[in-house]
Amino acid sequence: MVCLWLAPWPVRALDRDRSFEQLHHSRWTAVDGVPMGIRKISQTPDGWLWLGSTSGLYRFDGVRFEQFSPKEDPEFGARAVSTLAVAANGDLWVGLLDGGIARVDPLGHLRVYPLPSDLPSFQTSKMATTSGGQAWAVVSGHLLVFEGGRWRHPDAYFRAPATPPTGLHTDANGALWLASDDRWWWLDPERQQFVEKVRGLSAGRAIRIVGGTSWVVTADGLHPLPGSEQRHGPAARQPDSSAIWIDEQGNAFSAYCPAGLCRIRLPAHWNSARQPLRLPPVTESWTRRDGLTSDIGMTALEDREGNLWVATQTGLDRFRDTLLARLTPSSAATNFLLQPYRVVESDGELRQHLLLSAVDATHGSLLWRWTERQGFTPLDWTPDQGRIRALHRDADQHEWVGSSTGLWQLQGGQAHPVTSPPAALTSPSCSQLLSNRHGLWVLFRSAGLHLLKDGAWQTLPFPGLDAERPTAFALEGQTAVWTGYATNRLMRSDAQGAQLYDGRQGLAVGAVNYVYSGRHVVVGGDRGVQILHQGRFRSLRSLHAEALRGITGAVETPDGDLWLNGARGAVRIPAQALGRWSADPDTLLEMQVFDMGDGYPAAATAMGPQASVVASGRGRLWFAGLEGLATLDLDRLPPPQIGPAVQWQAVAADQQWQEAADDLQLPPGTQTVSVRFTALALGVPERVQFEAKLAGVDTAWRPLGAQREWTYSHLTPGRHQLQVRASLGDGPPSPHPAQLSFTLQPTLMQTLWMRSLLVLAGIVLLASVLRWRLSQQARREHDRLRIRLDEREQLAQQLNDTLLQGLHGLTLHFQKVANRMRAEDPNRPLMEAALSRADELILRGRDQVSELRDARRRQQQDVAVAWSGLGERLAAQRKLAFLMEVEGASRPLRPNAKESLQGLGAAMLEQAFAQVRTAGTVQARLHWRWWGLRLVVTANAEHSARESESASPATPLDQEAQLRDTLEPRARALGGWMRSSRVRTAADRTRSTLMLCVPALHLYGPSFWPERRDASGSQDS
Repeated sequence: MVCLWLAPWPVRALDRDRSFEQLHHSRWTAVDGVPMGIRKISQTPDGWLWLGSTSGLYRFDGVRFEQFSPKEDPEFGARAVSTLAVAANGDLWVGLLDGGIARVDPLGHLRVYPLPSDLPSFQTSKMATTSGGQAWAVVSGHLLVFEGGRWRHPDAYFRAPATPPTGLHTDANGALWLASDDRWWWLDPERQQFVEKVRGLSAGRAIRIVGGTSWVVTADGLHPLPGSEQRHGPAARQPDSSAIWIDEQGNAFSAYCPAGLCRIRLPAHWNSARQPLRLPPVTESWTRRDGLTSDIGMTALEDREGNLWVATQTGLDRFRDTLLARLTPSSAATNFLLQPYRVVESDGELRQHLLLSAVDATHGSLLWRWTERQGFTPLDWTPDQGRIRALHRDADQHEWVGSSTGLWQLQGGQAHPVTSPPAALTSPSCSQLLSNRHGLWVLFRSAGLHLLKDGAWQTLPFPGLDAERPTAFALEGQTAVWTGYATNRLMRSDAQGAQLYDGRQGLAVGAVNYVYSGRHVVVGGDRGVQILHQGRFRSLRSLHAEALRGITGAVETPDGDLWLNGARGAVRIPAQALGRWSADPDTLLEMQVFDMGDGYPAAATAMGPQASVVASGRGRLWFAGLEGLATLDLDRLPPPQIGPAVQWQAVAADQQWQEAADDLQLPPGTQTVSVRFTALALGVPERVQFEAKLAGVDTAWRPLGAQREWTYSHLTPGRHQLQVRASLGDGPPSPHPAQLSFTLQPTLMQTLWMRSLLVLAGIVLLASVLRWRLSQQARREHDRLRIRLDEREQLAQQLNDTLLQGLHGLTLHFQKVANRMRAEDPNRPLMEAALSRADELILRGRDQVSELRDARRRQQQDVAVAWSGLGERLAAQRKLAFLMEVEGASRPLRPNAKESLQGLGAAMLEQAFAQVRTAGTVQARLHWRWWGLRLVVTANAEHSARESESASPATPLDQEAQLRDTLEPRARALGGWMRSSRVRTAADRTRSTLMLCVPALHLYGPSFWPERRDASGSQDS
């Protein structure tokens, strides 16, 4: 097994050519939550930075210091730590000052192992692990090995040295080395025995792996450890800190300087010969006065990203490389101007030079020259020479300086004044310089644009340039010039004439402060920046709108990228993005912004129209800022980095935090769910941007910015899945978002069964209200029907009492008259026929009045009683047997349904009696059930032989046709259904059955309504 710190991480280290001042420095103190007294720093394979201190065990993600509080022992993180060691499998071994050694596995589980009781003290000074997973420790000068789940003294089989160990080390091959006195012992991985390898070499102050070989750092130099050479695998990296750190670039950093942090640049290829090397003198140092948290250093570690971490007595410091290399000749200077150029020096090498200036609050403008060999060299410039506003070096190597007092030429390091043109003698302030084959173009604030050639002021080659005083200009090669004005106007002039651009051509920058002419024409002003596109000026739009403000410089690279220098920093617009913008000027531009975190010096210089970004040589840009200069090597420009992986930390239900785990069960009634997460980018944690999406809540990714905690309120109960992804600056997000599932348990009122019960209760309540309403309507209809029947009965009674009685009296009178007539009188038969007809009418009228009274009685009568009485009357008339059976308790019926049911049952009985001609029986069975009513009428008919021979009974088809035509429609109108059957039980017997079923919903009335009584005392249900 190969150690995890041998994983194929790219070998990174701090640039040996950059000084401490050119590195990005960050510091954390107690105010930021850093623990005091950090003794050891370790980085586990998951990227976390672990800090072992006298204040306890902490881990750091670049933003938050978090005390380690495992669920096995929440107070463990407060125990003082003496040392740390990362194992090959990712375990973190923690030596405790108060006794014991703990192990934290990659999942965060803790286990503390006691030490042998015979030790004089329990302070662990050193720990190391082998590639096979074996752990070793030095406690109070005694060597211990972890075997069988406990720490113990190694037995004689190991052949460990008898003298106290002074050092432990794991080489690039994962083998263990032990230092004792001036000897080094190697633990044979196969035999598991210590073998003496080196004599005469002490343990030294530190031992580091550089170039695959272990080097012992002593007071007199660096010594290779023979036999420790890496035999296979990628470059080895060490995950644990030490007092002295040596990186792959030949930088040796010491936390004991004795004051502050020291740096020694080792000779190039110093480790290739693998010979002892005497330490060179200290190259530079960084102390508390420079910004270090303390002059008393403790330990140093280079993480896998190449950042250098230094723990001091009172804080933690980080040094890292930046994309831009920053140069600053004076910390008190500001508003820098620059003119880069390259010179072939005496050794034949082409090297970079700079002419630069800045403004000092005490001395005014300052002037320097910078070379790669000599650095900054000040040039003579006195306050009476004015404020420098422009620098330029023409094709003839002449150097020019424009200041508030006019134009100057540098010769031999001295500035010589140049006589101003007559129009600028009274106010010779010079703000911009450019040159081409026509000569030196000089912009005077008061006199406008002038041309200097061969030491004399010449007439401008293009007409129309002297009409107004421009505020900025740019040269379009050798053939044209662009001039901008404070009135939101821009003009292009050449030998053929001038063309004016203003608001009619889309120009909307306000006062023109800067003009650039190349493949694109770029104009910067008070209101933003625009580019000329197909004869019109178009504004640039981007998600980083603030980065396009205060533009004072522009340059295009051979690859087609456009670089701008503005108030936010350096801005790169890739050629592909410009191509998409050219096709659709309304599209949002994709840009990269490089700010102070990338080494940019604050913001772009805003001194005037002189360009604040210049290209020099192939692939190098120079930026002038408020706090210095910065250079960018385009060959080192990395592609956009994919966002780091997101790691879950904790979940809180109503601010009750617990360790994050998948499928968490959150308590009922939770109002807010908070999630804490992070992504490890230790070098630039402030660049990490997060996006979150909660399934069922967020339809798209929700940007969170740099915050590493997010809260959702009033979530519905159930299972939720949260996704979070991270991006680094303007780069693409991580391709696989981190997912966390949790379940919000419902309250009693939110459970499915309770909601179902409430819905059911609502339905029942609604049905009850509806039933009550329908019952009210039915009662009103019943009352109207009863009133109508009462009126009919009263009318019938009146008819009986008046009309029928009067008619009867008249018939008696006419009978007397008929009796007096002679028998042979021809009118007597007519009179008797009329009287007979009158008697029939009187009898029919009385029968109809009786039927009205009987219908009223039948309505008030129970259906079973009514059907039973009807069956007995029909049976008596036909001299047949009739039987009525009732099962179940009778139920109140709806008034309209009761009348229809009585009529339908009576029709069924009449049809059953019609089936029995001479002999037989009729049976009726009434079943009251909760679901409804069922009436079964059976006719058992007996036929004589003569009847069987002469005429057969109706066929089942005839019976079904009659049933379909008469009874079935009435049953469907009532809300029920009817079935019939006819079978021959013997040669002379048949059985006919009619069955009526009516559901309770259409038939039964509400049993809980109080019964009403009419005036006669009868009940109405």
